[in-house]
Amino acid sequence: MQAFTATCLILCSSSMWAQDANLKKTLSERLPSLPKIEEISKTPMPGVFEIRVQGNEIFYTDAKGDFLIQGALIDTKQKRN
Repeated sequence: MQAFTATCLILCSSSMWAQDANLKKTLSERLPSLPKIEEISKTPMPGVFEIRVQGNEIFYTDAKGDFLIQGALIDTKQKRN
């Protein structure tokens, strides 16, 4: 059972890594003036990802990198950004 769980975790993390790499590539090609992407993470909103670029600026994008949102994403339940 532990081997199965470990395998699932590895596959999920490698899949997420591939998605991050594709998203970085897409955004870098489409927006060459965008600072270097340092981190991509999921947000509580389905299909929306947080992009942290060099200099700690935050953007949001969809899974394909077709849209880029600049500004705050406010969680109205927890009243925080």
